[in-house]
Amino acid sequence: MWPFRNLHWNSGRNPAVFYSDSMPEESNSFFRQSLPHARFIRLLDYWCSKRGSGVPRKTDIDPVEIPALLPFIQIHARQENGRYLCRLSGTAMVEALDMETTGRCLDEFLPERHLKSRTKILDRSLHSGMPIFYTGRLALPGREFLPFRRLILPLSTSGIEADCALTLATVETVGSQAMEKAPPAGISFQVEARPSDLTLPGMTPALS
Repeated sequence: MWPFRNLHWNSGRNPAVFYSDSMPEESNSFFRQSLPHARFIRLLDYWCSKRGSGVPRKTDIDPVEIPALLPFIQIHARQENGRYLCRLSGTAMVEALDMETTGRCLDEFLPERHLKSRTKILDRSLHSGMPIFYTGRLALPGREFLPFRRLILPLSTSGIEADCALTLATVETVGSQAMEKAPPAGISFQVEARPSDLTLPGMTPALS
């Protein structure tokens, strides 16, 4: 069981805010270099350790093994009609979004003009079986000025094909002056991992 709603980030700082004082180590991978915080690297490496010959099964992800990351995590399940249902949402995400999204589909709270781009990114990750990292500004009404960073990691419930997205996100807070100068909500940067980006230290790269 994923006890998201009972977990809190006890760093002494706002859990919904991105802090840049803990950056990932140097890497030759552009994808890994694009990840702005060590917690993104930690979740990516954890996901990679569960991969085997394909995407990890959802049951392979054990919340006990990644307690510090849970507040920033969400899981979205693709439905037969193509909609994405939020199965779980961490406490930091509830705070950052100012709403509880667990049990709700994306099209219930995202404006239509942004729903297509968000769905397209999720579809792409699940279809390719590759992680995707992207940045932008929130599409939620009233919070469009807040910058976010999100990592998408595909999962499979059946072990056959990816049908869930494990995501980790951080959201920045900005002052009133920055709000006035903020660009419109939307996606500003996107990068997809390659197989060579998923090799952990000490592992032999898989042939593709």
